Amino acid sequence: MKRIVNLFHKRPIFVIVLGFLLIATFTVIFQYTLFTGFKVGTILGKVHSIERVPAGGGGWRVLRVDMANVITSSGENIKVYCLAYCRLDQELEIIIYKPLFGGNPNYVYERT
Repeated sequence: MKRIVNLFHKRPIFVIVLGFLLIATFTVIFQYTLFTGFKVGTILGKVHSIERVPAGGGGWRVLRVDMANVITSSGENIKVYCLAYCRLDQELEIIIYKPLFGGNPNYVYERT
């Protein structure tokens, strides 16, 4: 304990930077394991309809994102988050992201 207190008094910048690095590391791990996930594959589909939904904003300014209803080649109907512009009747290559713990897969269209 004395060693830690001594380190904080002699090198406070080192302790602060180490704290920020630990917080950033835990944030990235938390994001990928519970929300965003890791790429697990791709599927093909055709856009059936498009809607703009609010995402975030926190009461200030609401960001609207495109969510496309897509029918996959296997006949499944899924909602896809469009990072690139989606058009009706467009054939898409959709990337599937799966969180490590719980949660449903996330379907994303990115122009490649």
